[in-house]
Amino acid sequence: MSIITAIQKRTGLLLVVILGALAAFVLTDLFNSAGRMGSDQVIGEIDGTDIKYQDFNNAFQLMRDRMEASQQSKLNESQMPLVRSQTWNQLVAEYALQPEWEKLGIIVTEDEIVDMVQGNNISPQIKQAFTDPETGVFDKDKVIAFIRNLQNQSPQAQQQFAAFERELPKSRRNEKYENLLRKSVYVTTAEAKRRYEDETMKLDLKYLYIPYANIPDSAVTVTEEQIKEYYNAHKEDYDDAASVAVEYITIPIAPSREDSADVKRYLTNIKDKFVATQNDTSFIAQHSQIEANFAELASSNFPDAIKNQMGEEVTIGFVANPVAVKGTYKMFKVVKEVGEVVDSVKASHILFNTQGKNPDEKLAIETKAKEVLATAKSGADFAKLAEEHSEDQGSKVKGGDLSWFGRGAMVKPFEDASFGATSEGIVPELVESQFGYHIINVTGLKRANKYLLASVSRLLDPSESTREALYRQAGDLASSKNMTEYEERTKQYNLLSLQANDVKQNARSLNNIYDPSIRQAIRWAFEENTKMGSVSNEVFEVDNQYIVMVLKSRTKKGIQPLSKVYEQVRRKVIEDVKKKDIMAKLEGKTGTLDEIAKAFGDQARVLDQANYTYITNALNGVGFAPKAVGMAFGMEEGEISKPVADQTGVLIMKVEKRSEAGEVADYAKYKAPLEQDRQQPYNSGGILNAIKQLTDTEENIDSFY
Repeated sequence: MSIITAIQKRTGLLLVVILGALAAFVLTDLFNSAGRMGSDQVIGEIDGTDIKYQDFNNAFQLMRDRMEASQQSKLNESQMPLVRSQTWNQLVAEYALQPEWEKLGIIVTEDEIVDMVQGNNISPQIKQAFTDPETGVFDKDKVIAFIRNLQNQSPQAQQQFAAFERELPKSRRNEKYENLLRKSVYVTTAEAKRRYEDETMKLDLKYLYIPYANIPDSAVTVTEEQIKEYYNAHKEDYDDAASVAVEYITIPIAPSREDSADVKRYLTNIKDKFVATQNDTSFIAQHSQIEANFAELASSNFPDAIKNQMGEEVTIGFVANPVAVKGTYKMFKVVKEVGEVVDSVKASHILFNTQGKNPDEKLAIETKAKEVLATAKSGADFAKLAEEHSEDQGSKVKGGDLSWFGRGAMVKPFEDASFGATSEGIVPELVESQFGYHIINVTGLKRANKYLLASVSRLLDPSESTREALYRQAGDLASSKNMTEYEERTKQYNLLSLQANDVKQNARSLNNIYDPSIRQAIRWAFEENTKMGSVSNEVFEVDNQYIVMVLKSRTKKGIQPLSKVYEQVRRKVIEDVKKKDIMAKLEGKTGTLDEIAKAFGDQARVLDQANYTYITNALNGVGFAPKAVGMAFGMEEGEISKPVADQTGVLIMKVEKRSEAGEVADYAKYKAPLEQDRQQPYNSGGILNAIKQLTDTEENIDSFY
């Protein structure tokens, strides 16, 4: 029986679900007809079942549409990888997780479903749909108030509710499954006692430390044989994703000199008409390609184009010759004199912060602010009041002084009150901004004659002929038959060929190119029919530039060849040699830590740390040193250890003092954090990751997007 029928039994009405709030939750059954699109392209495998690209893409499109409906805005390209990841996780749950529910007999009854919609255990999605956005309060009566006959709703609303109806039981079954796994976690009293001891047992440590970094790499000699031997013994450490190394040229799609001259010529040709027009607004609307073409400015703030061409005396109606300004050409005109206005203000203020306060707290703050305002208006020392009451830490130490500021420097309510003052003194009312309540004391006003300036702006964009010429150049490079031709044509066009190494298949950028459209070039490099040394047979347009690429090398997923990881291996071998040299030099040295350090030389130093517990993350001056710390906790007071080669250097430990953990009657409070730690993996993400590892689940999404 459907959710609708079950609810009708009790209310005789149907719930109209707010589409935006529920859209992100709805996960419809999309794959019952897998493969019917006829596509043989496989994008992945879940527990032995091939997932076709077309079916995945259909699911992805629906997931994207629902997420956009949920947040009521379009998703941008940088958000698409997350949407695809969530789509894949949805499929993993569909194919690999739901069968586990069936095996365990996890079901959801009709009574439970009704309870989730209008009972005492409301579904989080229903709560989200019917929570007041202003108060954050959910009102169950609002759910009942929104119950209507679904047949009277739009087809979209009916489809949305039908999908929600199918998925609500799945949500509850998954919740039961997660709770079942979490309840399987058990912590013994012995484990809780160990946790207690880890937190309370303390050591005062003294230790000799010789960092590997204190020995210059240049002082260490390693052979090719050592490098090969280390690599062969640690191959598993170099298991990595597939990657490519590429060369590429970029040709910016930029305006030519001719384009610049054409734009400048256009403005020059209309200059006399701009001077003569009596309707600047209409003229600008006809000729300007950019809005915001009027500004009121004092002559001291005129653009350089007017200052340099007009001279010191302001001439109404003057039009300056066009000048280049940040990717545009502009032509300025002095339209009229506005008159004397306040140009800048000097003020002090007292801030009463209301950010994060509830209505009652805010009312109390307003009352207090009004009391201080009355005191200030009565003639009290404003600077002292600011030092005593203001919550603006930057200005209160200066008696609230904000010095001089112009328009645009302050938040709008503050600016309006300050520039609206006709004389110096206390602004008579509190001023409220997003920061709180302000008491403002205007201590200075500067006035200046202002003029209305207008401008006609033309974009300095590459013309079609320029774009075509640049594309032909890129196309000529792309038609290179081999690397030799590519290099010759690169020199011919005086272009610089750039390199990018170790580019992964899921990379979303290439060196300093972060535009999402770079994915098309990266995908080309990973295509099976792209051969080593081949030049891309297409020109990629990315971030307003043309790109032509050459595939230099490609490494498959798995153990990486020594040639690729050579430097990483060499550094590890150098570290190993340093480790052995330090250990050999320390052998046979005895005495106190200070004596051993002196005998070793300047590269050794002696440090200490008090009250070190087992759960402390790092040793002072050393960092993470698990081997040395573990040894210290097994030592007696006053004992000195043998040298220990650890993460960043060699250490010799001494326990100066050992404070043992005493017995306690009840270790229950130490069980709870352990249980929480162990339950952490049993959330939706942790379970999905485990399912992926335990089943034959693998995706190749990055080959398609």
